[in-house]
Amino acid sequence: MASKQPAHTTQTTEVKLPAWVDAASKENYDYAKQLGSAAFNPYKGDRVADTSPLMKQAYDLISKNSGKAAGIFEGMATDASNFDPGTIAGTDLSQYMNPYTSEVIDKSLADMDKTRAQALMSNASAAQKAGAFGGSRHGIVDAVTNAESAEAAGLLSSQLRSGAYDKAVASAQQDIANRTNTFTSKQGAMGNAATGMQESSLKDFAGLMQGGMQQQAQSQAEIDSAREIHDEKRNFDLENLNLRLSALGMSPYGKSEATDKKTSGGSSGTDIGQLGLGVFSLLLGLSEDDTKTDKEKVGKVPGTDLDMWAFRYKKDPKTYPKVVGVMASDVEEKMPEFVHKVEGKRVIDYGGIMAKAGKAA
Repeated sequence: MASKQPAHTTQTTEVKLPAWVDAASKENYDYAKQLGSAAFNPYKGDRVADTSPLMKQAYDLISKNSGKAAGIFEGMATDASNFDPGTIAGTDLSQYMNPYTSEVIDKSLADMDKTRAQALMSNASAAQKAGAFGGSRHGIVDAVTNAESAEAAGLLSSQLRSGAYDKAVASAQQDIANRTNTFTSKQGAMGNAATGMQESSLKDFAGLMQGGMQQQAQSQAEIDSAREIHDEKRNFDLENLNLRLSALGMSPYGKSEATDKKTSGGSSGTDIGQLGLGVFSLLLGLSEDDTKTDKEKVGKVPGTDLDMWAFRYKKDPKTYPKVVGVMASDVEEKMPEFVHKVEGKRVIDYGGIMAKAGKAA
């Protein structure tokens, strides 16, 4: 029967990549170091374009014209509050009276007096023929004639003076209306001029701003272009490095594994290391089933009913070689005495499994 003393095995596995991959990796690393050690070369040109000439002109225009229209409107308001076209009651109508009115009245009255005298003479002639000249009847007729003549003279004088007054009032009213219309027209013209000034200023400002923004955009584009040219060298080097790394990562290549295993002590019993259990010492605390992937059953652990698996841990790259071990759930079911809980995770006592396998052998 084989010795119960277990053997002690040390196994070292080395993964070797092709020489050209190692050389390319070293070249990339050296190139990255060269780029990383390069002196900083900052861009020293302008980064933001200055305000364009047309935009400055627009600002000057709006600054100079600001308040001009408002000043005009304020002056119009002051003029309106002080404007007095006059009234008929406050007007001296004598300047509107016809200077010939009195002469016309005097001449008209003189003509009427002549007519009265002629009427009196006619009355005297009639009285003589009737033999009543100088009598009371003659006196009555003359009195009536004089009264009628005086009444007619007063009426004519009144009519002439009333007509002259009405004409004077009408002329004064027309002058008041003319002054009002003239003032209103002047105010309207000034208001239109102020409004036109505002609109024209705003149109000019908008046009200058539009052209100014185009100028500034062109200046900014030239600045950006100069900065891009400055950065091209650095970006070119980085793109070259990324291209190298990408090409190397996408190039297919194989790898070789070299295993150096040393065994000391023990007897000629079953060598658990030959079954891959020599890596058990590296797997403590990592035995939960859900931490493993690419699982492949490769046999049984000698002296036990445990399945032995080749697998990778999920956090390892696909390029890593597979390791060999058991599943925690299988050990918990068949050898629960070798399963322990650490912070809620199952940990396998591989030493106990190895000892039991050695005894079975």
